[in-house]
Amino acid sequence: MDRITLSLGFRTIAIVGLAALLAWQVVSRSLVSFLAKTAPETALRLRSTDPVALVLLADKTLNLRQTPASKALSGSAGQPPTSDTAVDADPEIGDEIRTWSETALKLAGDKFQLRATGDGQATSEKPTSSQASDASSSLPPEMGKKVRIWAETALESDPLNSRALRVLGQIADRDRDELHASKFMEAAARQSIRESLAVHWLMKKSFENHEYAAAVHWADALLRARRDIQEYVLPALVQIAEDKQGSGELTKLLVNAPPWRHWFFSELPGKVSDPSAPLRLLLAIKDTPTPPTVAELRGYMFNLVDNGLHELAYYAWLQFLSPNQLGKVALLYNGGFELEPSGLPFDWVITPITGATVEILPRPDKDDEKALFLEFDYGQVDFRNVSEVILLPPGTYKFKGQYKADIINRRGMSWRIYCAGRDEALIGESPLVTGVTKSWVDFEFSFVVPAAGCRAQQVRLELAARMSSEQIVSGSIWYDELRISREEKIDPAGAR
Repeated sequence: MDRITLSLGFRTIAIVGLAALLAWQVVSRSLVSFLAKTAPETALRLRSTDPVALVLLADKTLNLRQTPASKALSGSAGQPPTSDTAVDADPEIGDEIRTWSETALKLAGDKFQLRATGDGQATSEKPTSSQASDASSSLPPEMGKKVRIWAETALESDPLNSRALRVLGQIADRDRDELHASKFMEAAARQSIRESLAVHWLMKKSFENHEYAAAVHWADALLRARRDIQEYVLPALVQIAEDKQGSGELTKLLVNAPPWRHWFFSELPGKVSDPSAPLRLLLAIKDTPTPPTVAELRGYMFNLVDNGLHELAYYAWLQFLSPNQLGKVALLYNGGFELEPSGLPFDWVITPITGATVEILPRPDKDDEKALFLEFDYGQVDFRNVSEVILLPPGTYKFKGQYKADIINRRGMSWRIYCAGRDEALIGESPLVTGVTKSWVDFEFSFVVPAAGCRAQQVRLELAARMSSEQIVSGSIWYDELRISREEKIDPAGAR
């Protein structure tokens, strides 16, 4: 009986001990895993070598005073700690960490061959643009040593921890150890392409070293992984686009139509110092399986027009016309509406508006031809939604066309010509059209392009309202056979 009792006692003790061990495992693993991401200092009380807690603490400490760029790239969501970190705020935890970290520093130092330079003081050299974080360069030497210890110790437990690798890359970069900085940053990026700060560092360093193929590779990786950091990648891509050697490597990437290409071409025109740089890229991919889209061309050409570079915009537009389209180029392009409007500035630009429908349809009396058709719901419309930029030298011109109307409005529709970008500079307008016509009616008017201040012009179809009550309109109207010709004047002696 005593033996049975003794056996049961030992068994009870064993069960209790096992239960306690299991409970500790739950606390030290599951609970620590939870706390490591939210309260790393508390997690380290339970397990002083937890890699997640160590890396989070190292990262936050290293980037105490983050710039907007480093904060976005590192993905730091919370507020960074003050200069007195939570570890320093609790001496007991600090002493505990220092005890095991001294041993870990030796192990990690042997493994990664990283040592602080001299007495651990950071050099006074001004940080270069390739440094991963402005905050890391101003970190006190003693704190920098702690950060290194935490990251290296985390790698002892988790050798493939990309965040720890990136932290060590930042430390090496701060110490001007470019060799190890590159190795750690590349290891971090290869392990996780979403380690954006490391990828960004590699991109900038590659660009500084004129390694353009690598630079565009890392830029592509950043832009594919995260759309929210595009603004931190664009400056490097702009400089590469303007560099003759670099633009070749960028072209190789753009030919593959990366998902960010449209964004890039929409942003590039407003950032370059050479306005022809985007055109070189667009022409380079013109005859590839993925030529520029109309949307990509539109952003560039309208940027040129908006900045008064009308000649370059016109030249760029001509480069992307087909042979058939080139054969139809005139002072007013596509005036017969036989070609589908591209929306580019030297073609018809038709913008939608509530209360009106604008379409290119077969002409009612000529099925093999097309015409511009407008239909208005009854209501108030401020219509000026059909336009085209033209490029006429100074002189006298005649605008001709045809219309067929069934429209009710106090004033009517009118074609008007302005100096481009200046609505106050009206240089010509057609007779107003309202009421009903049973057949097509010819119309024409003359206008003069002045010798100065009107290098480009805009043709625009408008409801000629002067006040809100005159914007009430209903019915429909057709336009076709629009053209512009230059008038030749004959002097009294008969000489042209």
